Amino acid sequence: MTFQNTLPSPLKDCVAILSEDNTCVHIIGGENDKECMSTHMKTEVCEWLSEKGIELKVEKENEEEESEEEEKDSDNKIVKKRM
Repeated sequence: MTFQNTLPSPLKDCVAILSEDNTCVHIIGGENDKECMSTHMKTEVCEWLSEKGIELKVEKENEEEESEEEEKDSDNKIVKKRM
């Protein structure tokens, strides 16, 4: 995957962790061309996604919500039948 944005310094062998609310990525550690780096960078996910990527994410979230609602509805129907 290729991004239009670049980090302020080149890193390899680093770790990226997505925040709980899926809004930020924390990039920790890594190496530059010469040595190990002790770094922590935080960047917002929306800066790295294209408009198409954001649309796909929203579409996926909507599908998941619909699926959860359908599952709840089917659970309610089962409960009603038992009564």
